[in-house]
Amino acid sequence: MVGIKIQNVFDHMGRGMVDQALAELYSAVRITASGVYDSALDGDVQCRRFLHDRMEIILGTWLGTVAAPGLHIVPRKESEVCIPMEDILLDLLKTAADGKSPAVIWKNAGQMMIFRDGKLYSSLSLVWGIVLAVMTCPFNKDQRIGENCWLSTMTFKYLANDLWGEEKQVLRMLQMQTD
Repeated sequence: MVGIKIQNVFDHMGRGMVDQALAELYSAVRITASGVYDSALDGDVQCRRFLHDRMEIILGTWLGTVAAPGLHIVPRKESEVCIPMEDILLDLLKTAADGKSPAVIWKNAGQMMIFRDGKLYSSLSLVWGIVLAVMTCPFNKDQRIGENCWLSTMTFKYLANDLWGEEKQVLRMLQMQTD
């Protein structure tokens, strides 16, 4: 089931349909998180934990919070300015899954995420980072998608099907690229 959702993400992204891709990606994250974490946890808690635990893969390097005043997310910490990245990502995914367009201006390149002039700007690589986190999760090791799908990370390009369940390998590769 996760493989089908991820294939849909690839298809939607190929057509520039980011909101639809995010909706499918939200389903893939929920399915994966429910298979990884205790079923007694709320679905949002599972998703938030999944995103948090895989932030190094999602971003390529560690980033815990982003200054983003004005977002409609209740901060879980004392600060009213810094919101945990996993909360921002979960809000983007859930908003798209609810059929609404997240208030994001997507860019092909540039900074990962920046809040400026009352708008949130984000790189499309953030979407691909979440895709990579889902695909590399050991829970999904038996999933597959189309043979012609690939992902690139910094300087390497991989066939997507070679990445399923390879979380440790991808973390090592990312570490080598950032050392």
